[in-house]
Amino acid sequence: MKSLVLYFSIFIILISCKEVNDKRALETFFHQEKFDTQVMQNLNVYDSIKDLGVLYIDTLFKFRDNLNVANGQSTENMYDFYYQPMTKEFVDNDRNYTVPATLAPKFMRLFEQLAHQNTGFTLLNDSSFEIPVGGFYDQKTDFESGHKLVWKQKYQWNPDDLIKDTVIAPGWTYYISVDRRHRD
Repeated sequence: MKSLVLYFSIFIILISCKEVNDKRALETFFHQEKFDTQVMQNLNVYDSIKDLGVLYIDTLFKFRDNLNVANGQSTENMYDFYYQPMTKEFVDNDRNYTVPATLAPKFMRLFEQLAHQNTGFTLLNDSSFEIPVGGFYDQKTDFESGHKLVWKQKYQWNPDDLIKDTVIAPGWTYYISVDRRHRD
């Protein structure tokens, strides 16, 4: 019985050490992530994307609401608009167009100005806006970073989350978050 307790105790200690080492490694990964100066230099383009989305918010929401209803889904209070640089289309995973044909060229002209081939934006019905602007995945550690610009939206983060942010212009905040991609 004593040997069973001893083995169990050693097992618990080993698991605890692994978790501490993983947390330290994730924190190191987090501190290595830097704000991309090119994102800040292109803020005028991101601002134009946001302005276009907010200007046509009713059209974009009506288009997506109608698409959802046609596909037997409920309407939402936010929608993702994915840009596919290779095909120069705004489509979802089911190849449904997510931006009306009349607006797609206006958005495409803006996205094509971005050297790192941004992948779209998220628009909320209160006109707040998110644009993913980068990220990195390390297969060796399974750590992942996400960079995004957020306009007119306040986040309430879990204090344990590894997130850093900076205000880069009135209304715009640049966030970097890191986490393990696959949780055990």
